[in-house]
Amino acid sequence: MVTKVLTRCYRFDAVDFEPDLSQLTWNDGSKTKLTTEESRLLESLCYSAGEVISSSTLSQKIFCHTETTSNLHTILLSLNRKLHHNNIIGIQIETLPDYGYRVPIPVQTCQTSSSKMEPEKKDPLPQLPDKSKNTTHFPIETPSVLHYLLAIATLAVATFLFIYFG
Repeated sequence: MVTKVLTRCYRFDAVDFEPDLSQLTWNDGSKTKLTTEESRLLESLCYSAGEVISSSTLSQKIFCHTETTSNLHTILLSLNRKLHHNNIIGIQIETLPDYGYRVPIPVQTCQTSSSKMEPEKKDPLPQLPDKSKNTTHFPIETPSVLHYLLAIATLAVATFLFIYFG
């Protein structure tokens, strides 16, 4: 079964970068798969596009544990090779010695619809709707900021009453 999934996308002149899928989609339709670290690195740079990000800040965003910056440089070299396609530079990572790295601002930041393959579930007997139950289905709403504020206020009042009255 194929499911359509919305993914984030940073669109540049020659390539689209989809961090959720860890891939680059070129204008000719070809795709380049990125490693998890390469995708995190490029996503961090794209998120702060136009700004200079230091090596230490990038390392903290990419690696969960303490890593050396030599690993960052290895990932940058690998990523730079993948950002070249048919003699075209898809995204130019600018290196500013003693300062850090930056990428240009994307042409567009968007959401794209991608196909995701899911294994088909085989039901031995399909379930038919029970017409004897007259139920109406309502969409589930996501909580708003007001809901969160009310929950926090309720918790604060309950804590106060518990502390004051024991």
